[in-house]
Amino acid sequence: MCRLIDDGLVVVVEPLTEREKEEAERVAKRIAADPTSGDPDGRSHLPEAEAMVLMQRRASFMVEQILLDEKAARNVAQELGLRFTGFPGVLGRAALDGWVTQDKIRQLLKTCHQQGTHYSESLIETVAQTYGKRVLMKTVPEPDAELLSAEDVHRDVASLTKALERRRAERRAYEILERPDVREMLDKLIASGVCAEEAIESALKTLATTGMR
Repeated sequence: MCRLIDDGLVVVVEPLTEREKEEAERVAKRIAADPTSGDPDGRSHLPEAEAMVLMQRRASFMVEQILLDEKAARNVAQELGLRFTGFPGVLGRAALDGWVTQDKIRQLLKTCHQQGTHYSESLIETVAQTYGKRVLMKTVPEPDAELLSAEDVHRDVASLTKALERRRAERRAYEILERPDVREMLDKLIASGVCAEEAIESALKTLATTGMR
């Protein structure tokens, strides 16, 4: 967990302010009122609503995406202009990086299903086959409503990949900037008036991003 926090993948927050709580309640009511919502009680949607409010109001956290599986919450997040992904998308991205196997994807998603998260059997199999083997397979959509569709997961994996690339590029840029020899050279440049610090940091970010491609 400490490593996840250090990498910026997990954020530890203080309790919400009264203003943030009020805003979260309004967002929760919007989720409950969405046509795809299965629960009209706004209180049931407060966890997702609070995450959205924190992402909007606490820019210092530098949160790229929030984890949302419920369609109603995703619809509201999209209306608010927030980036999001779902748990199947996280597993798909992890599988592409070699962290989880096809069988592990099935096991985790089926466990979620057994505990009340309504992933369909076709969605579970599509995610496992597509990302566990890195082979894109087409499936016929089931008529029953799903928490997420295969298309949702594909978009989530692509979105999460971009977010991870941006975060890794930023970390690489700041690692370069914090090196003593580089810091000394930059201090001399800044002191001489040749270049502003903001311009140097921007150049390093661009360099780090280019180097990852």
